[in-house]
Amino acid sequence: HAEMQQVAPDVLEIEDADTLEVEVAGVAYRIQLPGVDAPESVPNPKLLRDVERTGMDADALLALGREADRGLREQLTGFVPYSLHFDPEQRDKYGRVPGELHRADGQRLSMSLVEAGYAIPLPGLDPSQQAELGTAMARARDERRGLWGSHPEAFAAWAGPAAVAPAK
Repeated sequence: HAEMQQVAPDVLEIEDADTLEVEVAGVAYRIQLPGVDAPESVPNPKLLRDVERTGMDADALLALGREADRGLREQLTGFVPYSLHFDPEQRDKYGRVPGELHRADGQRLSMSLVEAGYAIPLPGLDPSQQAELGTAMARARDERRGLWGSHPEAFAAWAGPAAVAPAK
């Protein structure tokens, strides 16, 4: 089992608001930000599941995803310089490598996305992480940041039960 690495990626592209494409020492990785989910910005199997789950139109969901991508781009401008913390040997069921971008002051990109209202916490996290991200999401929702402000009903419908979770 490989150990967590901390590197500065040579190249960083956005696949969608919770998945980055990076290159490290000539090797390409699809990085999944840990503990968060954001709406899909391109047609894929998860978008189809989201359409079924929410009853929303695919175009409406894709519009949320494109706005979440723009929010991620805005967040990344404030993350320079940054480092990537990841274990290149781990993969999720979609072949992505779990990894987190950290700003020099320790701020995590996943937390920043939730705070800005472009992502939500995934269920099943450890209790402290769930509480931290849940509180950040509740503040973003209550202060109508990001998608909570621009598309509150659609984002709440996409987020499902997580959207009504009270702040801890």
